[in-house]
Amino acid sequence: IDEQLKEAEERFRLAQQAGKVGVWDWNAETNQTYWSDTMWELYDEEVQDINPDNEFWLGHLHPDDVERVRSSVQATVSSNSMEYVDEFRILSRSGLVRWIDIRATVVRDPNGKTTRMYGVNLDITESKAIQDRIVESEGKIRTITDSIPVLVAQIGEDHRFQFTNKRFVEWFGRRTGKIEGETLETIFGEQAFEIMKP
Repeated sequence: IDEQLKEAEERFRLAQQAGKVGVWDWNAETNQTYWSDTMWELYDEEVQDINPDNEFWLGHLHPDDVERVRSSVQATVSSNSMEYVDEFRILSRSGLVRWIDIRATVVRDPNGKTTRMYGVNLDITESKAIQDRIVESEGKIRTITDSIPVLVAQIGEDHRFQFTNKRFVEWFGRRTGKIEGETLETIFGEQAFEIMKP
C-alpha cells in the first residue's frame, strides 16, 4: 500500500508540473499554509521549510496588483462566499512577470467564519499573451476597415452581425456605434431580409 501511495503521489506531482498547477492549503485558524512543490516553482522560489503565509504570498505579487488582490481576498474571507476566483500577476526575482489564475474553495464553521481556504494556482501567462495578440490584431483590423470607403460586415450563421466597420454603422444611422449582436432582419427590415436570406 505504501508503494501504491508513493506512485499516486508521484503521478499527482507530475500532473501538477505538466499543467503548471500549484496546489495550496491555508488554515485560517492557525495561519499555516501548505504549498506544493509546483507552487514554489511558480513563484520562482526554492522549496523552503517556512510558512508561506498571506504576507509571503502577497510579497510575490506584482506591485500594481497587491492592494486589489489583498482587498479581494479580505472581502471573500469576510463574506459568506464559498469560493474565490481571481487573476493577478506575480513578479519573479529575475523580473519576469507571470500571470496566475487562482481558484479556491472557502470552508466555514457553523457561524460562517472562514476556517480554511484551499485551491490551485494556474500559470496562464501563455494564454494571456495569446489574448493580447488577438486584441492587437483585432485593433489593426478595426483601424484598416474603418479607414476604407466601403461597408464591411461579418454575419454569423445565426444571422447576427459579428463585426461592422465604422462606415457600415454610419450608413445605417446607428447612433450607438454598435450593430454587433443585432440580426439582419432588425437592421435591414423583414422584407429585405427575406430577399437576401437565400
